[in-house]
Amino acid sequence: ISYNGQWGYHPLLIALTTLHELQPQRRRVVVPAFTCPLVAIAVHQAGLELQLCDLKPGHYDMDPAALRAACDERTLAIIPTHLAGRVADVDDAMAVARDVGAYVIEDAAQALGARDNGISVGLRGDIGFFSLAAGKGLSIYEGGLLLARDPALREQLSHTAARIVPNSFGWECK
Repeated sequence: ISYNGQWGYHPLLIALTTLHELQPQRRRVVVPAFTCPLVAIAVHQAGLELQLCDLKPGHYDMDPAALRAACDERTLAIIPTHLAGRVADVDDAMAVARDVGAYVIEDAAQALGARDNGISVGLRGDIGFFSLAAGKGLSIYEGGLLLARDPALREQLSHTAARIVPNSFGWECK
């Protein structure tokens, strides 16, 4: 799904809203303790609970032990973040998510073009998103891309996007 609009957190809001509709009993979203403030805004806007996870020493990635301690049956999603192009350990997040029945949303907003073992970041988790906002490597001023490997999930994301993201001819023209 590509989108264009004035709010940089739309792809994450779309993802969180969709996943919460699929698993309404789950409300917790686990994120690295150091992340973009738009992540916290999207979690709040979706009506979910933000759970910060301590970082690995010397890295922006989540500490594996802290991640396991932060996740349980209330966890809806884990958001590994490829901050400033530094690749996060998505495989560990996937393992933890599978253990508790949660999803993984890869925040690749700042990592367009980054690769991990020859695979583009944003493609290992259940959902991934990239930003094309001003200041990013490839910019269309605002907007981005939202990806999902599973066709049924991709379809649900598309329906959610059509329902909750306002269309704005003015923003499209910019």
